[in-house]
Amino acid sequence: MHVEKHQPGMFSWADMPVLDIDKAQDFYTRLLGVNATSTPIGPDMSYVMLDKAGKSCCALYRVSEEV
Repeated sequence: MHVEKHQPGMFSWADMPVLDIDKAQDFYTRLLGVNATSTPIGPDMSYVMLDKAGKSCCALYRVSEEV
């Protein structure tokens, strides 16, 4: 089922902060059966978009342990 619009208050996106982006990318692509595309966003940083059937559904980004 293809969704173009979400009802107010319904979950529609997730940005997931992770400590180890490579492990998280491997885990979520296997768990959810999605594809991952990494985009550099700064020195030693990337934003990994996860998509299913060409539609973006969530993203991962690395955070330090201090956060």
